[in-house]
Amino acid sequence: FYCFFFFKQKTAYEISACLVGSEMCIRDRFKGRIKRAHENPIHTLHFTDNNTFATGDDEGMVKLWDLRSNKSTFRIHEHGDTITALDHKDTFLLSTSIDGSLGVYDIRMDVPVDQQKRLYALSDSMEEDLLSIAIVKNGQFVLCGSSEGIIYIFKWDWFGDCKDRLLGHPQSIDCMVKVDENTVLTGAEDGFLRGVGIQPNKIL
Repeated sequence: FYCFFFFKQKTAYEISACLVGSEMCIRDRFKGRIKRAHENPIHTLHFTDNNTFATGDDEGMVKLWDLRSNKSTFRIHEHGDTITALDHKDTFLLSTSIDGSLGVYDIRMDVPVDQQKRLYALSDSMEEDLLSIAIVKNGQFVLCGSSEGIIYIFKWDWFGDCKDRLLGHPQSIDCMVKVDENTVLTGAEDGFLRGVGIQPNKIL
């Protein structure tokens, strides 16, 4: 297995997803497998609601899936390298990549699945890998952890370049989880978990 995800629906049954190379094994009360879900190995998976989830692969492809049909409802390929993390806000899906950019997609738009019109924004490259993501301050800011230990802070609807940077991690920030609207927990390559406050920006 490449990685394993667990998600519990409000309808009180459980779903687990195993990523095996380019395939996905979906297990709930309806067991199944999506073969050749991607042409390349799947790197990350993120649930957007009870019925849909997104996946990103090693070549920069992002897909949205519907559990009710086990079919892809949307796909887009704007990144030039591995999709490292996914998150969402309302009807927007966000992705980070080893190519150093942040992608934002409108997954609500009624357009064919192969159309690029769903691209809402694509940031400039930060010239280092972006590895993790969290949305804070009630959707006003997007945080991206980098391979150089920097947290890039993007303001919503101003995605061209970051608004601020937070230093202090000695090595790469491999994962990031929102604790509340003002705080995230980071996991870094040095093995430490750190609490990080936003506005004021500081490591707690």
